[in-house]
Amino acid sequence: MQSTVNPKADKRGLILLTHHQYCSSFDAEYPKPAQQLSAFIDRPVLWFWGHEHRMAVYGKYSVEGGIEAYGRCIGHGGMPVDINPPMKRSDRPLVAYDNRQYPSPENITVGYNGFTNLTFKDNQLLVEYRDLKSRSC
Repeated sequence: MQSTVNPKADKRGLILLTHHQYCSSFDAEYPKPAQQLSAFIDRPVLWFWGHEHRMAVYGKYSVEGGIEAYGRCIGHGGMPVDINPPMKRSDRPLVAYDNRQYPSPENITVGYNGFTNLTFKDNQLLVEYRDLKSRSC
């Protein structure tokens, strides 16, 4: 059994879970952790964050001196979800985001809440994005 962590020697996939986003088409970005982690990580990672109140999927992204990451914003769990957000950065690799309006009985304009399931089986990872009715997003 290993007693040290050595991401450069271990070639398995890496998943990061943080509160703040590495990149965003809609909100502020926090690139410093990616730059700090580049001393330890030399391959792309799957990075989940939740600060923004939406569900968004990003393609491969990196800043100068930072690690490469496939970003996933999964912050649509417990707060009102913004819909029709203004696009602050069109140059980010935004692949998809959930912009559906929830049919609120109070007639307020919010999106669907949801969650993400990660299922690990042998050397595979299944990632499922679900809305509050457990339908695929």
